[in-house]
Amino acid sequence: MKRVSLNRIIGNVVGDLGITNVNNMVDDFARWAGKAELMIGARTSWEHIECELDVKDNRAPLPDGIYRLNRLKYGATNIEVTKKDFMMFFKSQPNESKILETIELPCEITCEDNGVPMVIRVYFSGVFNYQDVINLVFSYTDCGTISTNSFSYVVQPADTIVDIIQNFCDQINAITNIGFIAKPSDGYISIEAVNSDININLVTYTDSVTGIVKNSVFVKRVPSRGSQKVGATPNNIPNTGSKNLANKTANRLNTGLTAEGGGVGGYSVSEPTLKFAIANNCIHVNNDGIDKIGISYEGIALDCDGFPTINELHEVAVTWYLKYMYLSKRYFAGKIPQHIYMEAKGEWLRYCSQARGQSELPDLSEMEYMANIWMQLIPAVNKNYF
Repeated sequence: MKRVSLNRIIGNVVGDLGITNVNNMVDDFARWAGKAELMIGARTSWEHIECELDVKDNRAPLPDGIYRLNRLKYGATNIEVTKKDFMMFFKSQPNESKILETIELPCEITCEDNGVPMVIRVYFSGVFNYQDVINLVFSYTDCGTISTNSFSYVVQPADTIVDIIQNFCDQINAITNIGFIAKPSDGYISIEAVNSDININLVTYTDSVTGIVKNSVFVKRVPSRGSQKVGATPNNIPNTGSKNLANKTANRLNTGLTAEGGGVGGYSVSEPTLKFAIANNCIHVNNDGIDKIGISYEGIALDCDGFPTINELHEVAVTWYLKYMYLSKRYFAGKIPQHIYMEAKGEWLRYCSQARGQSELPDLSEMEYMANIWMQLIPAVNKNYF
């Protein structure tokens, strides 16, 4: 199964629709592409990954980009899931200092590539006159949290462009919890995100007749690869040294492959076995002696820029979904007629069904495997009849 770069699909969309300002749309395109693969819902939408996870204090962080967990394995044993209410098997000393000392490591992955923070430049040119109004409206996302800040300035007598730039920088930098900083320069303001997780969108306005304010992306944001810190935090980690919380015992279910006799009425209801549970982005296991576990899962395959790669069979469908979503924004803004929006929607639905059907069709080896299984269901011929 071949996978293609998201940049190739974005290039198709940009070329077909004649989009000129691409920088502000890249993150939207990446988000829409992942959503398209999710809605196609085929088994080949995801990459099959098998690897080992380090376990410390009975827990291991979930891998980045995981879509569906297939199986956990320790040695020759497949680890079974438990649905008990108290299932965070992490154990520490009862005192708080010990908990705070050990909390950071079990659910933290060191990131080798911290990405590139976004930089926007706001350019001022022309002549601004007394009482001209200038507005800068920032909307930015930080790990899914959307924030908005608006800054305004009324030009005073004898103000130069240098004075206007300095005033806006002072306003922006006066807010301590904002996701970016402003640096003055010759004729422009450099807006720099504090980290690569922040995506900034800026809208400028002025009622000046002779003054001009415009902005452009100077440095494109490159998301970080790897995970920063997942799982519980010092504020919600339970003191599991208490006997009133989770213990290591998990009942063996008398169903499926693990059905065993014994116990009351032939059921084994209290025998502890190797179990796992998932909570707070961590896998919890109930055995103190485990330092590594094997994991098999379906996940999102990423390229070197941290964007999802797309199954080649889904390329046309994902391209049409990106077109459909882009035209949807313009349709709801009243910029394009309804028939264009409906045509894009119809093409997406058609190619989505086609991509799902192509991906779910068994290949030659799978059909041979199913044929062999079917042949085993035919009763063997009795040799005494011949």
